[in-house]
Amino acid sequence: MTIVILSLEVKQSDCPFFDKPVYMFKEQEPEMMFEDGPSTSKRSLQFATKLPSLQTTTSENISPIKTLNPYQNKWTIKGRVTHKCPIKAYSIAMKNGHVFSFDIVDCEGSKIRITCFDEIAKLHSNRVDIGSHYIISKGSVKESNARYNKLNSHLEITLSDASILKHCNNEERADQQGPPFTPISELFHLTNNTLVDIIGLVLYVGNIIPIHKKDGSQTQKRVVKINDLSDSIIDINLWGPMA
Repeated sequence: MTIVILSLEVKQSDCPFFDKPVYMFKEQEPEMMFEDGPSTSKRSLQFATKLPSLQTTTSENISPIKTLNPYQNKWTIKGRVTHKCPIKAYSIAMKNGHVFSFDIVDCEGSKIRITCFDEIAKLHSNRVDIGSHYIISKGSVKESNARYNKLNSHLEITLSDASILKHCNNEERADQQGPPFTPISELFHLTNNTLVDIIGLVLYVGNIIPIHKKDGSQTQKRVVKINDLSDSIIDINLWGPMA
């Protein structure tokens, strides 16, 4: 068992030992018996090097997204919404509910997915807008599920009724530097379902075309052609309300 301490408040500095310490690993015993200074065993060193750094920036204590980890309870991030999924109904193990998710990027270009369920999903689905900036805190950080989350991030955040989602005004914009853009010429070398940010000049905007889906429903599609400084052209397919 390993205990990770993220914050510590000293209540009493002079405490007597109740009993002799018990070492979980035999090789730690001579290294734990120190007086002049601590010595780190190979086992503890290997674990320590895998821990993310817990750094914050600015006087607002805003944490870069890349420093988040599941062991961290107190954090605040700031980012711009780059993608928003429509709220959906789900039914799992005799339970019905709703789920809503959106992606944000911070000033360093790091991204993460935010997910809400049930009443929280209904609340935030109408509050979150693509392109707007938000400050988020008091969420639950966990490992992402690659089945539902295609972002290049191993973590995601789940919001609860205790979480804070605050809209930023223009003076509090999160990504003054902007996200790193991928040249269109490099898209042909990426695997399917890779999420990227691109920027380009619109060359052509097609008409909205009705599309009949296999389940009998109907949606809409529009094709937009763009090119960029890499002198490459690509079609952007817009579906549904985005069209």
